[in-house]
Amino acid sequence: PTSSAEQWLRFTVFTDLYDQGYCLSGGAKFGADMLAYPGDPSLFHAQFTVRLLQPGAPLNPILFKSAARGSHTARKHLLLASLPPEAVLPGGSIKAGAKPAYMSVAPEAGFGRP
Repeated sequence: PTSSAEQWLRFTVFTDLYDQGYCLSGGAKFGADMLAYPGDPSLFHAQFTVRLLQPGAPLNPILFKSAARGSHTARKHLLLASLPPEAVLPGGSIKAGAKPAYMSVAPEAGFGRP
């Protein structure tokens, strides 16, 4: 069985965030691909909703606004994750050692008081 480009992207982002010390879980409840916790999920709230973007794919401004609004309503930062297009090999696999690029989106005024 072969893996798709989306599966490779998910694996690459997961392992990179895990190596940075985040615990990860599914993010469907928040409309995301993953949730990233700064520690044990039983002790911490998720800090980020993670959305995966296919390398080279355009970012739809309406979907971007929707993703940011959903994350911020849940009092989480939106973390967009992708790979540079040159990191993807023919067939969808990822070059060895390729690192994801991230963009974090947070409300300008912060989340205010709880």
